[in-house]
Amino acid sequence: MQVWKNHIVRIDDEQHFFTALRDGQVYGTEFPSAATSFEYDLADAICRRLRERGYDGAVVCDLRGQPVNVASLKTVKEISDVGLLDYWDDAD
Repeated sequence: MQVWKNHIVRIDDEQHFFTALRDGQVYGTEFPSAATSFEYDLADAICRRLRERGYDGAVVCDLRGQPVNVASLKTVKEISDVGLLDYWDDAD
């Protein structure tokens, strides 16, 4: 089964995008093309965890860095066998 990773996570309002979480430290980039890409549900789970850590501006975006809205979600297929822990090393 092909899983489409068409979403990235904006960390804050300053246009920084998620790349990884290692040893409890969130890493990001200002370049959407350098951000880690995910299927929607996984990107959403990471956003929720980021907001729990105080990253209130965390939001799921398309690959161009534009926030995903309800209309664009209609094209998102249910997924995912990919685990959150593949990208998030913090045991919550």
